[in-house]
Amino acid sequence: MVTAAANNFCLYAAEKVLFLSAAAATIASAAVFFMMRLGFCFAATFAVVSGYRNTMAGNAFNYELDFDNTDFRKHPELYRIGVGEQGVLLVQPYKSELLPHWRFKTEAVAKASAEKIFALFEEYLQQHDFVGADMARKFLQMGFTRARRYANHQSGRKYKPGAEDKTENLAYPYSSGSRHKGNTVLEQEPDTLTNEKARAAAVFKNYWFKAKDHPEYLKQKAVFREKYYK
Repeated sequence: MVTAAANNFCLYAAEKVLFLSAAAATIASAAVFFMMRLGFCFAATFAVVSGYRNTMAGNAFNYELDFDNTDFRKHPELYRIGVGEQGVLLVQPYKSELLPHWRFKTEAVAKASAEKIFALFEEYLQQHDFVGADMARKFLQMGFTRARRYANHQSGRKYKPGAEDKTENLAYPYSSGSRHKGNTVLEQEPDTLTNEKARAAAVFKNYWFKAKDHPEYLKQKAVFREKYYK
């Protein structure tokens, strides 16, 4: 009886060990599979992000072009939209066509200026000249940002002057920024949201938004990217 009971107990114990071993093996296999999938996800995500960064780098605004001798109307393939107002004072012949109309001294002057530039924006779109339309959009955006600068600080200076030139030895466009950037920010005007330059900025912002959200502009922008971007 003792021997039989002992044998039964041993069999029971062996079954439990096998069951637990199988369960452990299943869990281990699942863990390995999960880690492999997780590793695959990380690898796939890294590949996508890397590819996106490479694409963005290849389609960034190129400041190394010979702007003095390049006609972007004849060579639209060289143009890149970039970020914000990049190239607004570089890309010809559009700079020469738009800059004479760009003014923001008063609200009334800004209104006449923005209306004219927006009219040119629509003309460029009608001519399917996307580069011209995008440059007009940039001038409208620059009207807003520059007017806001003077609305915030009557002198046009945002930073407290210092002896050190913070733009020295920097490549363009960083060399064209404030030489005092990083210094203490000067106090804004008490009427920064309501003064003449603030009202001029509001005018430009309205036309800038009309331009950047214009259905035909968005359509031509997509076509331009599809045609010329890598």
